Amino acid sequence: MARSSMGTKIINTMKKNYLIVAILFLSSLNAQTLRSDYCKCEIKGSKIPDQSTINKISLTSNYLEGKLHLKITNNSKDTIYIFKSYFDNGISNSEYLYRYDKKSNTVNISFVPLLPYLSTKYSDRIVLNDRIITDNQVVYDFYKILPFSEYSFSIAALNFREKKEFIKDFDTSTLNKFEKIKGIKKKKWIKKNPSFFINIAYYDNVEVLCNSDLYYLKELKFNDAAKNFKVIRCEVN
Repeated sequence: MARSSMGTKIINTMKKNYLIVAILFLSSLNAQTLRSDYCKCEIKGSKIPDQSTINKISLTSNYLEGKLHLKITNNSKDTIYIFKSYFDNGISNSEYLYRYDKKSNTVNISFVPLLPYLSTKYSDRIVLNDRIITDNQVVYDFYKILPFSEYSFSIAALNFREKKEFIKDFDTSTLNKFEKIKGIKKKKWIKKNPSFFINIAYYDNVEVLCNSDLYYLKELKFNDAAKNFKVIRCEVN
């Protein structure tokens, strides 16, 4: 009986340990795969003190201790919608956002939408790696910045100043909802002392993009709306 009781205690202890490990694993998994809501469109920012340079939408940035610190200023009379789907942890430091252009010797850190892979609904399958170029793993979402407002925030980033290999840059303006990116290549830079630039997309209107039915029922209309973004750009300090 003593042996049986001891064996039962050992089995129960093992079960508890397995349960704890499983809970920790699932918690870690959820933390890594936290996924944005579709078109949550949170209002961000505060009124800017100086409205003298009207009709200007600008971006400033600096990099410090593994994070990009960004400020977007909407010094205009119109509301803008910042494409923020790539700002989430696990995406903002994806190597596919850090692309090298040999001609200009520039690393473009691009948060411009890669249209073939964006959707309005998530699949049940959760992808941990390279979800930025995987179907149904990233949905459209935006920061809504009101007229004459500015918003400062930080996102996780690769240590791009020390990185020696990047994705070869490509023209995102040619992409659309129906055609995947072809021939993604990694490239070691040849020239020394490249410049580093941030590119962020924004829309004047997201009514079509935030109607999930149109993604399936009016695909051409949705595609046209998705391509109708503008880009703000600045050098990283």
